[in-house]
Amino acid sequence: MLACNVMRPLLLVALLVGLGCRCHREGTRPAAVGPQKRAQTEEECRACKGEWGVHGLAQALTCLCRTHDAGKVCKDGLECEGECDASEGKTEVTDPGPPPRGYFVGKCTEFDLVFGCRKLIMDGTAAKGPGSLDEPMAEICVD
Repeated sequence: MLACNVMRPLLLVALLVGLGCRCHREGTRPAAVGPQKRAQTEEECRACKGEWGVHGLAQALTCLCRTHDAGKVCKDGLECEGECDASEGKTEVTDPGPPPRGYFVGKCTEFDLVFGCRKLIMDGTAAKGPGSLDEPMAEICVD
C-alpha cells in the first residue's frame, strides 16, 4: 500500500511531463512560430504530417506534429516550433575568456514534442546573454 501511495504522485507527474517537453510558456514565442493547437484526432494528426500513436508514459493515443523548422540552427528554444536540441560540441564563442563565454548551438526538433533524454536549450537562453561554455549542459529526460 505504501508503494501505491508513493507511486501515484510520481505517476501523475510522469504523465503530465510525459505529454512532451513543452518548456515554452504561452505567449513567449515569436509571432512567426506562435503556440500551436494540439492535434486531438488521427485526422488532425495527418493534417500536421504527424505520428499518431502512444508516446511516452501516458499510454494514450496522441499526436506528435512535425515542425516546419526541423533542423534549423538555434541558440534559444524560442527560435523553434518544437525544442532546440543542443548539438554535441557545438558552441558560438563570443568571449574567448578565460573562461570562454558564448552560446550552445543546436537544431530545432522534427516534432513539436520530444521524449527521452536530451540536452535542450531552454526558452529565453539568448536573452540572458552569453554564458560560461566550461559548464556542461544538463540533460533533461522526458517520458
